This record gives sequence, structure tokens and C-alpha cells, in this order.
Amino acid sequence: MQSSTQPSLLDYYKNFKSICGALAAIVSAIPLASALLPSEPSAYSFPPVGDITMPARLGVFVLAAAATFVCFYSTRPKSGVARKFVLIASLSLMAFFCYLLSYHHFVRRIDEHATNSALFVSVGYERTVFATQTFDGETDWDMLRARGTSEEEVSRLWTSRSLDIGRLCLIASYCGFLLPIVAILSLGVRYQL
Repeated sequence: MQSSTQPSLLDYYKNFKSICGALAAIVSAIPLASALLPSEPSAYSFPPVGDITMPARLGVFVLAAAATFVCFYSTRPKSGVARKFVLIASLSLMAFFCYLLSYHHFVRRIDEHATNSALFVSVGYERTVFATQTFDGETDWDMLRARGTSEEEVSRLWTSRSLDIGRLCLIASYCGFLLPIVAILSLGVRYQL
């Protein structure tokens, strides 16, 4: 039986059978589910970040699950609900625009006409000495078509620091967009109790 003053954590998670709870679970699962999708939908639902893509997917999923937990303990029901939702939604919207900008700058789509598919590769913003000398005046796409899209080749074309910063921008802005959505939906569950 639910307590009239403070619902338990178990009551809270049982209430995830609601629409808000189901949506929170679906949004939380997007990073992991994207691994099961074909190349193009997968790259659009989670950014390609090289060899760390799968650990990053798992990490974001764990953060999303943790966001549901934090929402239970970090709020009192009915205390400034509208203001919290607006603030969280605003943060998510700003992060979404940052994600789009990061994706535009750091992800390259390489079409493979032979297989009628596409590969998505995250790149850096600063080319290595090798890339500058070998591909002077060439585009990122030209370099990737010439050298390949393996992590080893990408590391030969862009400096480690620029790759790390680009990938950090992608993951941070993706989390900044996804996690507040999970939080809003989890707060919806919390306020239904």
C-alpha cells in the first residue's frame, strides 16, 4: 500500500508502467537499441565515436537509468513543477542544438555505392602533419575515401586531441539532450504518485 506522505522507491518504479514511465524507459534504451539498427539509423540515434562507441552507449544507458533514480530522490512532489519542467526542457533544447552543431562538424557520412550503404565516422578538427602534406586541399570525405574509415586510419588523419575533443562534444551534447528528457518523463512518473 502506498504511503500518503512519501511513496517508496518500489512504488515509484512500479509506476513506470504508466505512459510517462514507458516513454522514459524507451528513451533510456535508445543508446543500446541503436547498436541493433542498420548503419544509417544507428548513426542518427547515437553518434559514432570510434572504438569507444559501444562502451559509450552502455555508459549513456547507465546514466539514463541513474537519472530516473535521481529524479525520485531530488524532488518533492508539487514543488515548482512547471518551473522545473521548463528549465529541464530548455537545457535539453540547448543541448540538442549543440548536438546538431557537433554532429555537423565532427561526423562524416561516406556513401558506399557498391553496397548501397553508408558509413558514419567521427573526425577531428585538426589534421595531422601526414594528412596536411598528403591531402593538401582535399576534403575530409576525400581523405576518408582514400585512406579508409578504420580507427587506425582516422587517427593518422586527425590529431588525437582534436578527435578526443570532437567526440567529447558529441557525447556531452547527446547526453545533455537525452538525459533531461529521461528526467522530465521520470519526474512525470514521480508527480503521478
